[in-house]
Amino acid sequence: MKKLMVFFANFFSGQKLERASMHCKINLLNNLMKAMTVTLLISLSLSSVGYSQEKDVNILIRKLTDKDADVRLSAAGALAEIKDARAVAPLIAALKDKDRGVRMNAALALGEIKDARAVEPLILAFKDKDTFVRSKVAVALGKTQDARALGPLIAALKAMFSQRSSEFSNRFCIDSEKFWRNPQSA
Repeated sequence: MKKLMVFFANFFSGQKLERASMHCKINLLNNLMKAMTVTLLISLSLSSVGYSQEKDVNILIRKLTDKDADVRLSAAGALAEIKDARAVAPLIAALKDKDRGVRMNAALALGEIKDARAVEPLILAFKDKDTFVRSKVAVALGKTQDARALGPLIAALKAMFSQRSSEFSNRFCIDSEKFWRNPQSA
């Protein structure tokens, strides 16, 4: 983090852009800031003003209900890094967020925290309509190492293989039928 701050200080002091105008440097800075993730911005701002981790967690928990999905997503990601059990209940609520990225990060954060209270809500989240969310829920359930997760994980694995097998069988039948009708086209 310190290296990044030194880089920006050197870059904008003129050592790297001697001929660029201040307007150009400001535009470049704006574009760089937009390209940085919200997680990095939150991390920089919190550490630079000296908040304690307890205050950091409370701020991030409040950010889970922000109107901006990127802020909610980043807050869940940051809570995954901090691994504080105080975030479990708000992260469980975030499993129902309208944004799939927020749901994915909330699931991963709960997996990192490894709190038993999260297992049942994660099992329920296994029914999410989004495949990517379900995959993150599976990872989170695995990380909890809770025996209650074993049944749903095995059932999901069986369903996946059954679906893949069915897809393969259907595809094989279609390809075989094409071959027998016109062997030269296969």
